[in-house]
Amino acid sequence: MIGLYVSASGAQAYSQFLDVVSNNIANADTAGFKREIPVLQARPAEDIERGNLPSGMGYREDVGGGVYLSETQTEFSMGAIQSTGNETDLAIADTNGNTFFMVQQGDETLLTRAGNFYRDVQGLLRTQDGSAVLSDASAPIQTDPRFGFQVSEDGVITQRETGLQIPIGLAQPDSLDDLVQAGKNSFRSDGPMLPAAPEDRRVRQGYLEKSTTQPMQEMIDMIKASRAYEANVRMIQNQDSTIESLINRVLSGD
Repeated sequence: MIGLYVSASGAQAYSQFLDVVSNNIANADTAGFKREIPVLQARPAEDIERGNLPSGMGYREDVGGGVYLSETQTEFSMGAIQSTGNETDLAIADTNGNTFFMVQQGDETLLTRAGNFYRDVQGLLRTQDGSAVLSDASAPIQTDPRFGFQVSEDGVITQRETGLQIPIGLAQPDSLDDLVQAGKNSFRSDGPMLPAAPEDRRVRQGYLEKSTTQPMQEMIDMIKASRAYEANVRMIQNQDSTIESLINRVLSGD
């Protein structure tokens, strides 16, 4: 049943591919979202994959086992910076895109490029999902809710009325490969996190970093994947019909 196996493998891979692309499209307007790139890879036949047979020996298993979704890679390139004029909207304007805001979700410190913050009634600066935005001392940023605030180009929050000065917590992972998605636009680091270098502490108040989703490219990828999925499903149906015909012929003695 190699034909069925290969076709089923392809249908499953392209179904997962479509899920990734659909998620990118759904987050085209999500601030700080980083698009995911699905990576397909050739799959060896099951016996070769399990080590039951060596590859390259001319067996029928050398035909392969179709394709599978081996991983999804996050595109950490910097999104476009858009002016909003909102006091609590902040964008990191570093050149490499590897600097992140530090936020606290429960007992965990996460990283995000989404600066569409708000202040609660106590004056705490929070993300849209309620996580506390942290200072460079890893403490929640507490402001006086009676007054507005200004953010300097090097990321220091100031309230002139109260004399408050708090550097925003900006961190860089040791490697972008250490980052794992922990939500729509936040990440946890499996490696060490370092304070942002002084030259990368560049914050713009009243601006937001947009999603890196490319709607036109995502639609093209979706059409290609949909057609590939449908082709594999048709192959499964054709092979099933052929097998059914052969079985009927055997049973009828033709």
